[in-house]
Amino acid sequence: MTKFRAIASGLLLLTGVLHVYQFFLSPPSRVTTGVTVFGVLYLRLGAWIAAGHQRVLRVGRILPIIGAAAAVSTIFRDGNPLLPWTLPFIAIDAGIVWACSRAVAASTQQQ
Repeated sequence: MTKFRAIASGLLLLTGVLHVYQFFLSPPSRVTTGVTVFGVLYLRLGAWIAAGHQRVLRVGRILPIIGAAAAVSTIFRDGNPLLPWTLPFIAIDAGIVWACSRAVAASTQQQ
Protein backbone atom coordinates (compact mmCIF):
# COMPACT_ATOMS: atom_id res chain seq x y z
CA MET A 1 0.00 0.00 0.00
CA THR A 2 1.39 3.40 -0.96
CA LYS A 3 1.75 6.04 1.72
CA PHE A 4 -1.05 8.12 0.16
CA ARG A 5 -3.43 5.15 0.19
CA ALA A 6 -2.49 4.53 3.82
CA ILE A 7 -3.10 8.18 4.72
CA ALA A 8 -6.45 8.22 2.91
CA SER A 9 -7.53 4.95 4.48
CA GLY A 10 -6.42 5.99 7.96
CA LEU A 11 -8.18 9.36 7.77
CA LEU A 12 -11.36 7.76 6.45
CA LEU A 13 -11.37 5.17 9.22
CA LEU A 14 -10.64 7.82 11.86
CA THR A 15 -13.36 10.19 10.71
CA GLY A 16 -15.75 7.28 10.23
CA VAL A 17 -15.34 6.22 13.86
CA LEU A 18 -15.69 9.83 15.05
CA HIS A 19 -18.82 10.39 12.95
CA VAL A 20 -20.47 7.24 14.29
CA TYR A 21 -19.37 8.11 17.85
CA GLN A 22 -21.13 11.47 17.52
CA PHE A 23 -24.39 9.52 17.26
CA PHE A 24 -23.96 8.55 20.90
CA LEU A 25 -23.04 12.10 21.99
CA SER A 26 -25.94 13.99 20.44
CA PRO A 27 -29.69 13.69 20.75
CA PRO A 28 -31.41 12.05 17.77
CA SER A 29 -32.07 14.44 14.90
CA ARG A 30 -31.96 14.63 11.12
CA VAL A 31 -28.43 16.03 11.29
CA THR A 32 -27.21 13.30 13.65
CA THR A 33 -28.65 10.64 11.37
CA GLY A 34 -26.91 12.18 8.36
CA VAL A 35 -23.60 12.36 10.20
CA THR A 36 -23.93 8.71 11.23
CA VAL A 37 -24.70 7.60 7.67
CA PHE A 38 -21.60 9.44 6.44
CA GLY A 39 -19.60 7.79 9.23
CA VAL A 40 -20.62 4.33 8.06
CA LEU A 41 -19.82 5.25 4.44
CA TYR A 42 -16.41 6.59 5.51
CA LEU A 43 -15.67 3.38 7.41
CA ARG A 44 -16.53 1.21 4.42
CA LEU A 45 -14.59 3.41 2.03
CA GLY A 46 -11.54 3.38 4.31
CA ALA A 47 -11.67 -0.42 4.56
CA TRP A 48 -11.99 -0.80 0.78
CA ILE A 49 -9.05 1.52 0.16
CA ALA A 50 -6.98 -0.42 2.69
CA ALA A 51 -7.93 -3.64 0.89
CA GLY A 52 -6.49 -2.24 -2.34
CA HIS A 53 -9.58 -1.37 -4.36
CA GLN A 54 -8.31 1.14 -6.92
CA ARG A 55 -11.59 2.59 -8.17
CA VAL A 56 -12.70 3.44 -4.66
CA LEU A 57 -9.99 6.12 -4.54
CA ARG A 58 -12.04 8.14 -7.00
CA VAL A 59 -15.06 7.92 -4.71
CA GLY A 60 -12.74 8.96 -1.88
CA ARG A 61 -12.22 12.26 -3.65
CA ILE A 62 -15.94 12.94 -4.03
CA LEU A 63 -17.66 11.71 -0.86
CA PRO A 64 -15.69 13.94 1.58
CA ILE A 65 -16.48 17.01 -0.56
CA ILE A 66 -20.17 16.13 -0.32
CA GLY A 67 -19.83 15.60 3.43
CA ALA A 68 -18.05 18.93 3.97
CA ALA A 69 -20.60 20.76 1.84
CA ALA A 70 -23.43 19.15 3.80
CA ALA A 71 -21.82 20.20 7.08
CA VAL A 72 -21.44 23.79 5.95
CA SER A 73 -24.98 23.88 4.56
CA THR A 74 -26.50 22.73 7.87
CA ILE A 75 -24.84 25.72 9.53
CA PHE A 76 -25.81 28.38 7.00
CA ARG A 77 -29.07 27.00 5.61
CA ASP A 78 -30.59 25.40 8.69
CA GLY A 79 -29.05 27.72 11.27
CA ASN A 80 -27.51 24.88 13.26
CA PRO A 81 -24.72 25.94 15.62
CA LEU A 82 -21.09 25.45 14.66
CA LEU A 83 -20.17 22.43 16.77
CA PRO A 84 -16.62 21.90 18.06
CA TRP A 85 -16.00 18.95 15.75
CA THR A 86 -17.39 20.48 12.53
CA LEU A 87 -14.21 22.30 11.48
CA PRO A 88 -11.91 19.35 12.32
CA PHE A 89 -14.20 17.07 10.28
CA ILE A 90 -13.96 19.47 7.32
CA ALA A 91 -10.16 19.61 7.69
CA ILE A 92 -9.98 15.80 7.72
CA ASP A 93 -12.21 15.73 4.63
CA ALA A 94 -9.74 18.02 2.86
CA GLY A 95 -6.89 15.70 3.86
CA ILE A 96 -8.78 12.69 2.49
CA VAL A 97 -9.39 14.42 -0.85
CA TRP A 98 -5.71 15.36 -1.05
CA ALA A 99 -4.47 11.86 -0.17
CA CYS A 100 -6.88 10.13 -2.58
CA SER A 101 -5.89 12.53 -5.36
CA ARG A 102 -2.21 11.86 -4.75
CA ALA A 103 -2.82 8.10 -4.66
CA VAL A 104 -4.70 8.23 -7.97
CA ALA A 105 -1.92 10.33 -9.52
CA ALA A 106 0.73 7.92 -8.24
CA SER A 107 -1.10 4.90 -9.63
CA THR A 108 -1.57 6.63 -12.99
CA GLN A 109 2.16 7.31 -13.22
CA GLN A 110 2.96 3.65 -12.53
CA GLN A 111 0.84 2.46 -15.47
